[in-house]
Amino acid sequence: MLIVAGVFIVAFACAPNYTVVLVSIAVIGLCVVIARGALDTISQALSPDTVRGRVQSAVNLLVVSATAVAKGISAVLGSLIGVQAVFVAAGVVTALTGMAAIYVLRGAASETSHCDLKETTTMNFHSKHVIVTGGSSGIGKAIARLLAQRGANVTIVARRQTLLDATMQELEAMRVDQAQVFQAFSADLSDLEQARAAINVVTADGRTPAVLINAAGFIHPGYFEELPIEIFRQTMEVDFFGTLYPCKLVAPLMIEQHSGHIVNFSSVAGFLGVFGYTAYGAAKFAIRGFSDALRAELKPRGVRVSVVFPPDTDTPSLHYEDQFKPLETRRLASSAGLMKPEQVAQAVIKGIEKNRYIITPGSESTFFFWLTNPAFGFVHWYMDKVIAGARKEA
Repeated sequence: MLIVAGVFIVAFACAPNYTVVLVSIAVIGLCVVIARGALDTISQALSPDTVRGRVQSAVNLLVVSATAVAKGISAVLGSLIGVQAVFVAAGVVTALTGMAAIYVLRGAASETSHCDLKETTTMNFHSKHVIVTGGSSGIGKAIARLLAQRGANVTIVARRQTLLDATMQELEAMRVDQAQVFQAFSADLSDLEQARAAINVVTADGRTPAVLINAAGFIHPGYFEELPIEIFRQTMEVDFFGTLYPCKLVAPLMIEQHSGHIVNFSSVAGFLGVFGYTAYGAAKFAIRGFSDALRAELKPRGVRVSVVFPPDTDTPSLHYEDQFKPLETRRLASSAGLMKPEQVAQAVIKGIEKNRYIITPGSESTFFFWLTNPAFGFVHWYMDKVIAGARKEA
């Protein structure tokens, strides 16, 4: 809110319409009142030592930033009248204060023992059984290859047998231990019975997976009014239910052994509404909400959950969707970078190894996620605290 208030101050300081200025001041006042109440609540909830340390760091950051910005705006201030100059300076300082507040909240929340957005323990994949859905192509295949190189026992599940066979040959060539076990199973995971049959086979004889990675997906962009209902249904079935069914079948096995890690794939379009992705965005937002709730429920049971938000990635899926993209969607995509499957796979593996809940491959997805979710860490810390208290009462 402070950042928004700062922008209001700077923008309207130079506006000739003083009625607009007065309105902006009223809005800023409301923001300050709400922000003050929120900060008072946060200060009481977080430990004093944690907050004190983060505040001191934030103040140092604010002083350095303000000094640097002061030089940058000196030319602007020189061309403005006195009152406007005061407004511009106040706006910059207010916005910087808001950024410092975000730094405090994110840091304080992540440093508490209740928040598992990032843990210090590291997972070792060697000899671990990992199931990768969508593992015959694209990001899923790149993940399977990296896992094989780390000594994991890899099971890939996808629809097309020919691609599964080709990927199995690649995994065999990357074997680092003769004891490694590689499996492939052809199934349409958007069908519950096929998903159940696949999971029953690959987990037979007590081979409960240490990690389940749901990387299978489908995307078909287009203008909302032109997309047939069948596309919405297919996208939801493949992307959401194709993630839900493996989770539903594997989670009980992990809960029973009080360990395990589930990784679900959302997208940048799963936290940002993107033009042309009304079908895809709906499914990916569903995965994000599902993963948030699943994490909260499985954390007390010893099972971790991660959700991945990759940007555009050079995969067969991207090549398929390119033929349907509206012009506006193409323009948005051209302004962003394109990652390679191997880069996304590296980020996912690193995220799992570090037990991160939020995995945002690339600087762009990371920037936009935290820009739109600045208090995410604190909110989850608070919810975890309430849940832990309720479980003690039960």
